[in-house]
Order: sequence, then C-alpha cells, then structure tokens
Amino acid sequence: MNIKKKSVSVENALNTHQNDNTKLSQSQKIMQYMRDNGSITQIECTYCGMGTRLAARISDLRESGIRIATDMETDKHGSRYARYRLEEE
Repeated sequence: MNIKKKSVSVENALNTHQNDNTKLSQSQKIMQYMRDNGSITQIECTYCGMGTRLAARISDLRESGIRIATDMETDKHGSRYARYRLEEE
C-alpha cells in the first residue's frame, strides 16, 4: 500500500503545533531553532531547554508532514549522534 504524505510549510506547522495558552510547544521551538540555525542535535535541544526527547519530537513533526533530514555525525571521541535539519521544499 502506497501512502502519500502531504508536504506542510514550516509556517503552517508552527501554527498547527501551538498550544492553547499561546506558549510555543517543544515541536514549535525545535522547528524555529532549525529555521534560525540550520540544524539541531540532542545536546543543543537539551541545552536550550527544549526537552530531552528530540527524536520523538522529530517523529511527531514528520508525521505531521514536515520534511526533516537526518545526518549522522561522529564526535571527537567516536560517538555517533544525529543532526536534524529541515529539507528544502
């Protein structure tokens, strides 16, 4: 079965993921960070106070139609980690 996901604009997604109390959700903060900085890692997410479950929020965003690429990188100690970025439309 071939399921086609619709593409959602970043602005539309920011509005869709907003809480009723007008505070930005974790997903909105993550998207805004990627827009402003080009990409995000778990360390950046935690350091900036956006939570410790970046992969789960990325999954939520992808399910809502946002196109996000994952680049695997290696730090100076040999540990691998994911860097997420918005894909160009």
